Amino acid sequence: MFQGMVSQPDQLHEATNYIKKLQIKLEKMKEEKENLMRIKKRKGSSLGQQSTPRIDVREIASTLEVILISGVDFQIMLSETIRVIHEEGFDVINASFSIINDIIVHTIHAQVDILFPSFYFIYKHL
Repeated sequence: MFQGMVSQPDQLHEATNYIKKLQIKLEKMKEEKENLMRIKKRKGSSLGQQSTPRIDVREIASTLEVILISGVDFQIMLSETIRVIHEEGFDVINASFSIINDIIVHTIHAQVDILFPSFYFIYKHL
């Protein structure tokens, strides 16, 4: 037999051991996947319970910064928020969003509409 050559029974034994190691590794990976899926479900369900929309409004001189935080189930909130901003005499100058897990964070910047200066005057003195 040549040096470095492995007999057929030894090759079969090595292959059997390798397959057993792969099966053990596969089982560990399945368990890890199941654990991660359970964690994801727990986080997802707690996020769903806490995903009641939240709106923060900050006034900066003649501009507004509106931050709308909601779950994916509350996408209509963005259009409603923009509608209210317009009704109150502001023009949206910028809007952006970020998605973090199942939470959407919208940031809207608006400024007083030049056509509604009296509103801004009244707003400032309330």
